[in-house]
Amino acid sequence: MINSTPYRPRNAGHDNYDRGLYLITLVTRECLPLFGKLNMDVRNPATDLTALGQTVKDLWQLMPEAQASHGNKIKLLAQVVMPDHWHGVIEVEERMNWSLGKIIQTFKVACSNQWQKQDDATQEQLPVFEEKYDDVIRMNKGEREAMLNYVTDNPRRAIYRKLYPQFQEQRMHVNIAGRDYAAFGNLFLLKWANKEQVFCHRRDNDGKPYELTTLFQQERNEWMRSARDGFTVLVTPGISKGELQIKNDCLEQGLPLIHLQKEPIDKSWKPDKKRLNACINGRLLILSPWALDKMDSVQSPIHGIVPANTDFSRFHNMNELAREICTFHGEAKIIK
Repeated sequence: MINSTPYRPRNAGHDNYDRGLYLITLVTRECLPLFGKLNMDVRNPATDLTALGQTVKDLWQLMPEAQASHGNKIKLLAQVVMPDHWHGVIEVEERMNWSLGKIIQTFKVACSNQWQKQDDATQEQLPVFEEKYDDVIRMNKGEREAMLNYVTDNPRRAIYRKLYPQFQEQRMHVNIAGRDYAAFGNLFLLKWANKEQVFCHRRDNDGKPYELTTLFQQERNEWMRSARDGFTVLVTPGISKGELQIKNDCLEQGLPLIHLQKEPIDKSWKPDKKRLNACINGRLLILSPWALDKMDSVQSPIHGIVPANTDFSRFHNMNELAREICTFHGEAKIIK
């Protein structure tokens, strides 16, 4: 189930009559599971639809033809009907006569009308969907694949959340070693007896990219061996190219990893598919520090004292946090 509030703000400054790729999310009234139930089959994940769920799916398929008569040229790219919400992706191919909001409202009204016809006495003229809706605009067609994958992968993610909720915990406030973080994933990894920091400079003393050095290859082999043996959880922000390689190695090989990221984690945040899969398998914890840009300034051999809100200081401070995580063996305090 997803929470119908709060909704993300409208796309500020965007003309919703204009061209673009739109991801639309509608939530059922009071988040009721009106559209069906998950089949709980991880090999073929889907929603077993009720009559109303099938009606919603069918009505969306009719939208391009219905809107064409009003001079609105839209193309349907994907949809998924979940038990208590619905996602659809459309492409507006040329400027419309109607706003996106009016088109979505037409769809919502059609769904409610059909629901009331199915069981007029029971429904008492109540709407199917909550009043508001959520939309995400993508003008760059290069983001199309990510948007479509998000929609089509919804049933699988929801099933895994039900089967393995402890591996996909999303916490807005966790205190670790006196510092505040938001977290997503398997918090049990913090209790691993041996945690080892992956820290790689960008260049060696001769100015050569560190990830191309023999020393890095030796370190990489040792880190991977230790993680594969189940002895070590690797901890890294994955900022430098060397750290990024190790992070990706862990994700691709299914090895335990604690990844620190500078991007905030809020209620609407979700990891990319590769990291989500690692969380599903219990192999990943993502931590986002609350006050990264308020940490200590960092001493640079070239520039002297560098403020905390610079890339140079963020790199070093994120790695300082990774070092702290590795030496932490207490209980993380889950505050929210």
